[in-house]
Amino acid sequence: MISLNADQKMMLQTVKDFMHEKVAPWSLEMDETQNLKPELIPMLADLGLLSLIVPKAIGGLGVDLTTLCLIIEEISKVDASVGITVQCNSTGQRPILIAGSEELKKRVFSREMSEAQLFGFAITEPEAGSDSGAIRSRAERKGDQYILNGRKCFITNGGIADQYLIFAVTNSQGERKGISGFVVEADTKGLVIGKKENKMGLRASPTTDLILEDMPVPAQNLVGKENDGFRTMMRTLDGTRPTIAAQALGIAEGALSYVLTYTKERMQFGRPLIDFQGLQFMMADMATAIEATKCLVYHATSLYDLGHKNVSPISAMSKLFASDMVMKVTTDAVQLMGGYGYMAEYEVERFYRDAKITEIYEGTKEIQKNTIASAILGKM
Repeated sequence: MISLNADQKMMLQTVKDFMHEKVAPWSLEMDETQNLKPELIPMLADLGLLSLIVPKAIGGLGVDLTTLCLIIEEISKVDASVGITVQCNSTGQRPILIAGSEELKKRVFSREMSEAQLFGFAITEPEAGSDSGAIRSRAERKGDQYILNGRKCFITNGGIADQYLIFAVTNSQGERKGISGFVVEADTKGLVIGKKENKMGLRASPTTDLILEDMPVPAQNLVGKENDGFRTMMRTLDGTRPTIAAQALGIAEGALSYVLTYTKERMQFGRPLIDFQGLQFMMADMATAIEATKCLVYHATSLYDLGHKNVSPISAMSKLFASDMVMKVTTDAVQLMGGYGYMAEYEVERFYRDAKITEIYEGTKEIQKNTIASAILGKM
């Protein structure tokens, strides 16, 4: 396991205290109502959790990927919906860090710092899920602005974000090279928030459509070079897939911690469940899987932070391994609690539902295997 420095320890303790004292009492209600408490966003901003990767020169914390993942892991031990809110915010910011001009970074992030702005990230479309290069939303240059038309779906932070990072086709002849990214203000004319999805898990985190209807975006909000957006998307995913792995880690750790407490208190056959060796072995397997996942995830983040050129395979491995692990651990957590594990009033039921999406978003597990296999076969 990585050795934490003093700043990381202090930051993680602050996040832990915040999650247990402020968020945990709201988690069941937020899950049931499918609404994130609106007062939570400024609280996250006050802790710096919406400016984690914003450069220090602009007022952010400027943390590396390892620290970001540690924080998302800690948040997700209590509430994965809050974890994905923070994760998606940083995902929306990362393309600007990767490809944006210094002027764009300063303008966008300075506003974020002063107004507690929340970001969304919009690639996915009805006909472009796993195949990100197949997006159909169009951006046509007209003078000093672009006009965007199209529809995005399954957008995290939809309807509550203040700014979105939206990708659209700027050259239909380019075949994956004609895509560009844009920073779009939530109140932009022509940006319509579509239906809010009714989901199995992460129910407090809003997921919506974004409908683009002759939506004007200033040319100065172009992220990087025109038609270079696909490469920016792929580089972004290299740095965001480990954050989903970290979310999976947090969910698994939260589930194990919950059942450990439960089995110490729950009596059967005249003694606590924790005394039964069969159940001890189950928890030993769960703990081992979690620790093995930590080694892989933080190996991936370390390589990214060190600037290794091709981190796509290890990034994909971390997400694949972590998502498989969390499904097994949360399934066993429910099993350890018997009938109570199936009841919504007990947290493992929520952990179990929240776990599934880690196998799907930021690239399905099958997409991760494609990436890994391509590397093994020397295609990358």
